[in-house]
Amino acid sequence: MTSPGSILSPGRPTVLTIATPDYLNRWQFCIDSQRLYCNGHGYEHAIIRQPESSLHPKWAKLEIALGFLISGIDVLLIDCDAEIARDCPPFTDVLATSAEHDFFFVRGISGRVNSGVLILRGGADRASSALLRDCLAHRLDKVPPEDFVSEEGENGHIIHFAKKEAYARFGKELGLEWNCSNPARARDAFIRHYTNRLRAALEAGEFRPPGDEDHIDPRGPEPRPAGAGRG
Repeated sequence: MTSPGSILSPGRPTVLTIATPDYLNRWQFCIDSQRLYCNGHGYEHAIIRQPESSLHPKWAKLEIALGFLISGIDVLLIDCDAEIARDCPPFTDVLATSAEHDFFFVRGISGRVNSGVLILRGGADRASSALLRDCLAHRLDKVPPEDFVSEEGENGHIIHFAKKEAYARFGKELGLEWNCSNPARARDAFIRHYTNRLRAALEAGEFRPPGDEDHIDPRGPEPRPAGAGRG
């Protein structure tokens, strides 16, 4: 397992993203938004450009996230093609207001858990850690067709294990504003995830991300309360 020790100061909540060079070049504006979000809230921003792990990057992000969680660090695990709005609330507010839950997710366009944005509570004995452990331990196992997403990725395993009784009661679904790929609702979202329809709209010129001025001052306007998104 990749140790978090060389990446961040122990104890600080962390926004973690895997950004291999090809993705980093394409989604730099998203990475910049994540960095400014972290600066504004005192979080660490862990950008893993070349994972030391032998696993595919989509699996390596779970391995690295698990290292942080075991160390007691709360994590916002986010894809590098996800842009954080400057008025996005602190993700730790979500954890603070729902102490009985250990992981938080949004359902994607298929109605299933989307692993592109996950809020995970730190702690070696937390369900968030156990969920990632199980996914990694069974990564070579096939998941049922209804949970399958891709051959190389981890999302199908997250979908599959998050439904199990041992984990389901510790998970909480968030509103679309926390992981929005719907062009019609993206502008007011906390996190705009450029996958599926939103990526298609971006590439077709039908959706324009907020201008650079949205990412100059990480303090920006006061963050909206965690439940106030219109996403």
